[in-house]
Amino acid sequence: MDWTQTAIDTKFSALKEDELLFLKTQVGIEDSGALTRHVASVASRAMKIYPYTCLLLNFLKFKLPSLPAYRRLLEMPSATRARVIFLDLGSCLGQDVRKAVADGFSPLNIVATDIRPEFWNLGHELFRSTPATFPAAFVPGNLFDPSFLPDKVLYPASRIHQTSLHTLKSLAPLQRHVSVIHASSLFHLFDAPQQRLLARKLVTLLSLTAGSVIFGMQQGNYVEGEVVNPRQERVYLHSPDSWKELWEGLFPKGTVRIDVDWMKNVVTGTSAKILVMSWSVTRI
Repeated sequence: MDWTQTAIDTKFSALKEDELLFLKTQVGIEDSGALTRHVASVASRAMKIYPYTCLLLNFLKFKLPSLPAYRRLLEMPSATRARVIFLDLGSCLGQDVRKAVADGFSPLNIVATDIRPEFWNLGHELFRSTPATFPAAFVPGNLFDPSFLPDKVLYPASRIHQTSLHTLKSLAPLQRHVSVIHASSLFHLFDAPQQRLLARKLVTLLSLTAGSVIFGMQQGNYVEGEVVNPRQERVYLHSPDSWKELWEGLFPKGTVRIDVDWMKNVVTGTSAKILVMSWSVTRI
């Protein structure tokens, strides 16, 4: 199936009332017809960059607010931390970091990253913003590139708390300094060895302060195993138990709390039934 030719839902039927209001407010277009044309134009070009199924207009749905760990980000006390840095992985068009900013989180403490910077640029076009009007830092790169993100701690003494995040050329200087890492719709894009490596890399970024958290949502299965996704890629879907086991092996016993649960009422953008897990790994 050619996913670039799949019809994009221009009726916004997947969006909740608050999501549609957020879109209109952020974009600044009230007329339904004009808004539809604007969004469909951006989405169709995004599908040509890479045909993620979430770009069938499902990219406008919020992931962050539906995740229990999101409240921790907004309520995280700065008094116990030099700086609360929020890292958003696989940001795509950036709707989730924009939601965090709208809910009160400072864009100056956000780092967004994606392997395809064209998506971030399209996000500015979609929301009719610029790097000046929406100053979250964007650092493009491949998470599996060791020069972009090592799998062992090389920069524990980084002075990142005293510098602008816009100076980053990689994620390496963030090691041990990120309070919150959001990784939704990311792990299920890879096979099992790649997922283990990616998890190990994220652990190097996480602050040692209690309450620091890695969290997200992703496709899962009742029984773990390899599957073929709609793009004919061989990927690995975890069960809640196998997902817990993966993270438990990366931390000393008793130092983290791992929460995994099935999500309900998840709109996937396709007619297929997809099981989705929400999860978090929190230092205690």
